[in-house]
Amino acid sequence: MEYQVLGPVAVLSNERNIQLPQQCQHLLAVLVLENGQPVSRQRLIEIVWNDPDPIGRDARLTRIASELRQHLRAAAPEVPDPVPGTGDAYKLVMCPEQADVHRFRAKVAKAKTLADDAAIQMIGDALDEWTGGHGLYGRPLAGISGTWADSNREKLRMEHRSASLFRMERIAQNGGHEQVAEECRMLDDDADAMLDEKFVAIWMVTAYCTGGPDLPLWVFRRAEEHWTRSLGRPVSQPLAELARRIQDHDPELAGPRGVALTRLSTSTTASAHPLTAITGQTKETTTVSDQKERSFFHNEHSYIGAQAKEFNQEVTINLGGLPQKREPEQTQQVEQPKDDTSGQAS
Repeated sequence: MEYQVLGPVAVLSNERNIQLPQQCQHLLAVLVLENGQPVSRQRLIEIVWNDPDPIGRDARLTRIASELRQHLRAAAPEVPDPVPGTGDAYKLVMCPEQADVHRFRAKVAKAKTLADDAAIQMIGDALDEWTGGHGLYGRPLAGISGTWADSNREKLRMEHRSASLFRMERIAQNGGHEQVAEECRMLDDDADAMLDEKFVAIWMVTAYCTGGPDLPLWVFRRAEEHWTRSLGRPVSQPLAELARRIQDHDPELAGPRGVALTRLSTSTTASAHPLTAITGQTKETTTVSDQKERSFFHNEHSYIGAQAKEFNQEVTINLGGLPQKREPEQTQQVEQPKDDTSGQAS
């Protein structure tokens, strides 16, 4: 039996989709993302109904858990109780390999330890875990609403974006600029992608490396249209500067490997990674501390920077032949709300 949350929430048994009612899908999604850990009844009530008031909802939660249990037991009769109640909580009997989200994350982590073709293949396998057409950001937890779903959906969308751009960067580093430019072109009707500074920059650079300034300047104009229509303001300064350098045939953007260094600031709270400076192959190889002193682009000029207000990690991305430089990744620990309610889960 397999659980899917990287798309519509679903249960697959022998490649057959088990139809679940909406609230069963919601409960299942929570338990899958908790990876077998118990979740308190109070917290589940808050999530499923988006409301902390348990009046009348406690019995309903019991019925939903019982209904989910029946569906899963019918699909996998060898598991006597797939949704056991443990004290005042429920959990899902599962192993990480059964869920697309945990397979995806494991493959992404593995890809980051590999080199060249192996990394590209592994990150591609990770992205294959997502269901259906998904653009740059993916469409996880489709059909699930509420504060919990919105928060986790955004986090998963960012993970998809990060994996997609990681793959593009690796392909470009191996000289596959034409492939990356073509894959970017296939996302030109994705509004989220065209508002993503890093994506637009990668497309502009790889397009320039494969065919001169016409296509990347067209990409820039497309981005301008999206920014004006969606955000009511011009594109960010870094993208405007990149367009100027392309128009001026900056030699640092050319060469057999088309090297372009893209310096970024990222935040665990941001919904995208804003571009903050663009340099060439030989002009700068600054450290993080150097960049903080010399950066001439400001976060408030970026789409996400204006929303996030805070950045706590600096990264250097290399689209050509120079070694990648990265600060150690930081993982934000999310503390689950404590529950002091009592009662027995059925």
